[in-house]
Amino acid sequence: MKTWKQIWESRISEPIKADGDELLMELLRADGFDGGGGDSYMTIESWLTYISQIKKELLIQETDSLYEVGCGCGPVLYPFYKAGHKIGGLDYSDNLIQQGKLVMPNTELVAGEASEIDDTPYDFVISNGVFLYFSNFEYATNVIEKMWKKARKGIAILESPDLRQKDILEAKKRAAYVGDDYDERYEGLGHLYYPKSWFLDFAEQKEASKIVIAPQNIPNYGYNGVRFNCFILK
Repeated sequence: MKTWKQIWESRISEPIKADGDELLMELLRADGFDGGGGDSYMTIESWLTYISQIKKELLIQETDSLYEVGCGCGPVLYPFYKAGHKIGGLDYSDNLIQQGKLVMPNTELVAGEASEIDDTPYDFVISNGVFLYFSNFEYATNVIEKMWKKARKGIAILESPDLRQKDILEAKKRAAYVGDDYDERYEGLGHLYYPKSWFLDFAEQKEASKIVIAPQNIPNYGYNGVRFNCFILK
């Protein structure tokens, strides 16, 4: 039985060789937005719209730095890198980190567990589609605390599975799978579902200046409505 880490380590077997929009598309595919029966497939236009949403909600300025926990090979960071932002990140897949370094040289991309995030300050610290892989809320609390400490201006936790939509989301995942071995393949590979109150309580505890929780809304994305994004500003 494979672990999530083993699965992500095997996402890329050869260095990505592409440029322009095709390079971003290859980064998206490597990070899992490559089909999923139509649920996770992403277009360049949809992804860049999503990046614009992130910038708008966090009020990211041209000179702001951005750090991502669970960055994979960098599809979220890459548009910011191209725009001249200082970027950094970590991911537990050394394979994906090495690919990210090839695409975005001279950046702080390191391999490590999410809980190993350091306290070197960045303006914004985000995580996209990673909190769902955490084993429990104790681990998730440890990570979000470290994200908050690292961030000068704010944090974002994106693509969190909505606890209220768990049955719907599980059904969508099963329906999207091609094959008859779903239970066997995903044995022990469950996701952690979040109540929105978990984030609201955290923001209140930290006396955040603003918190926005909104349903995922990437154009033509299959997980809209069953996952949500949380933006917390200092």
